[in-house]
Amino acid sequence: MNTEDYFKYSDDILMNTAEKTYYRDTAIGIYSQANTFLDIFADGAIRIGDSSAGAPTNYTAFSATGDIDMYGTANKIENHAGNLTIESAGYLNLQPTSGNVGIGTATPLSKLDLGLIISSSSTPSISIVDYQLKLSAYDASTGEYSNNIAFYTQGSPAVVAAISVVDEGVGGATGLTFSTGIYEGFGERVRIDKDGNVGIGTTTPDYILDIDAGEIGDNNYDGLRIIDTGWKAVSHPMLEFYNSHASFNAPLVRIYGEIGNLGENSKLYFAVADSSKNLQDRMVIDKDGNVGIGTDSPDTKLQVVGDCKFGDDDTNYTAFSATGDMVQVGTGRTFESEKYKSTAIGGYAVKLTNKTGSPSVAGQLVASSTGTDDAFAAVGANSEETIGIVLDAGIVDGSEVWVVESGIADTLIDAGGCTHGDRMIASATAGSADVWNVGGAVATHFREIGHCLETRVGAGLARVKLHFN
Repeated sequence: MNTEDYFKYSDDILMNTAEKTYYRDTAIGIYSQANTFLDIFADGAIRIGDSSAGAPTNYTAFSATGDIDMYGTANKIENHAGNLTIESAGYLNLQPTSGNVGIGTATPLSKLDLGLIISSSSTPSISIVDYQLKLSAYDASTGEYSNNIAFYTQGSPAVVAAISVVDEGVGGATGLTFSTGIYEGFGERVRIDKDGNVGIGTTTPDYILDIDAGEIGDNNYDGLRIIDTGWKAVSHPMLEFYNSHASFNAPLVRIYGEIGNLGENSKLYFAVADSSKNLQDRMVIDKDGNVGIGTDSPDTKLQVVGDCKFGDDDTNYTAFSATGDMVQVGTGRTFESEKYKSTAIGGYAVKLTNKTGSPSVAGQLVASSTGTDDAFAAVGANSEETIGIVLDAGIVDGSEVWVVESGIADTLIDAGGCTHGDRMIASATAGSADVWNVGGAVATHFREIGHCLETRVGAGLARVKLHFN
């Protein structure tokens, strides 16, 4: 035995000098001159500390039932390397009454309470020391990803929700997934990818918010809903597009609803910002399905207050002015109903049935059918029965064809051709027109079809201003 060591013991001491073991009735005590001690009690309890057995100050007690109690002002549990520590100051605090666990706080208020960590940056940090909780997401050595957080039901043991990282397939980049459901219905519902795009119902979002409702099915509805829980005539649930750049910093477009008085006059508005960055209502759809442009109270299926234009930009279009005028511009303009229409070059055409026995020929002179109502037949040579000029080519016998009966028409000219200004009559070539410039010729009066407006060399189509006699 070293001279600096000694043993203190109470009554009824037995000493086994060969084994250097010392006993007493109630305990075994081992003390050093530094006043540290080890007590082993007869009931199996152990006490280790730095004071005498009679007046313990800082010590740890292990009960016979397995409890551990630490006493004193500076006690802590720490491994040799110093990287596992439970300190009395509250860095890990387990409250036996509430069951709350505190890490970094002595007064945990919830089942797990993490103490405050002040970040060194006001922007998202990639340094782990700036965060309260770390969950390992990716093992670079194996390339494996973790399922991180699960929500579990004890009654029917299963994971019912989870938050996990997922491989985005680009250099270790990860996305974040949110899953819900139970048993076979468990699956991913929301994903935030590496670029910050959010996908609902899709694992590959291409936009800031990408919603895929899947196959919705007949007469079903799914997607995005904006709810207004109030009952105000002019409350406005809305969807807004906003530009936050310093040079604008205002809404660009707003789509909003209005339930109207007692919910009986609901409307959908489309507002667009003007040059002063003020939203102006541009279009409205009311409860009856009427669409208003320039008015918020349309009384027809489409009501436009102001000028409007229909067509292919500025080449071919029909324009209506705010005062009700109509102007047609371009080469292909017509005005058409079921039975009559204006043609693109200024003719007036009616729809009649082809009874020529052959497909229609554009520009051909035709006569009224004598065997079928609302029909036309082919004319013979030098005919005095011409009623119009065929507009459409290739329409089979028995089908309806547009026939120009006044105005301007592209007319089939015989082999003699024509010159603008010529007087045109039915030709000796059946179905064609010929030039006849002899004035006062009563014999050709009923063969006249009009005057030529353009020069034509040889047989073919030429424009004629029609006036049948």
